Amino acid sequence: MNPSVLRRVMFGLLVLAASASNAAAQAVTIPASVQVYAGAGANGPANLVSNAVPFKPGVVSTPGNVRVLDGSTEVPVSVRTLATWAADGSIRSLLLQFIAPVAKTYTIQVGTPRTIADRAFIPVTWDLPTRIFTLSASYLSDSLIVGEQTPLGQSGFPAWDQKQLTDYVRIATVDTAAAFATISTTTRSRQPISSTREQVR
Repeated sequence: MNPSVLRRVMFGLLVLAASASNAAAQAVTIPASVQVYAGAGANGPANLVSNAVPFKPGVVSTPGNVRVLDGSTEVPVSVRTLATWAADGSIRSLLLQFIAPVAKTYTIQVGTPRTIADRAFIPVTWDLPTRIFTLSASYLSDSLIVGEQTPLGQSGFPAWDQKQLTDYVRIATVDTAAAFATISTTTRSRQPISSTREQVR
């Protein structure tokens, strides 16, 4: 084979390999545990999940490549970009809305375009939705949404972890009324995964 042709072929293969590797690196599957919330401030539409999900830099460049699955079935969603990363313009926080009739774990899948029509977006005018999804501490830490963090209990400094539990009343066990009540009354506007008016503006 002509050396110049061989070089072009090899270059093409390298480009394809790099593209495939980058696509694989950006493929993300995120378990989202939907919780029923009927406590103080739960005045959102019935069964509507309306949460933001954070992403670390470079993971999501277009909201069309984020979808929600119930098992293997795609769920109609509505999305709104809330914030982007200054360094590369990728999405930092994305609001997701979808209907969840029961509390269960859904899957947020990144890297595959949605194949069904989006649902109509409902402007956020409520305090807290009746359905709230939670993400794992490890995922939230890795997302860098508020800088470098480590999940509670994994810092390597048990005394520091205990100090967080002792000194900060807003840290409470997920799935308890106290946790949601604390968020709604003291930290609502600062929560990166809440769906409050402050985030949509």
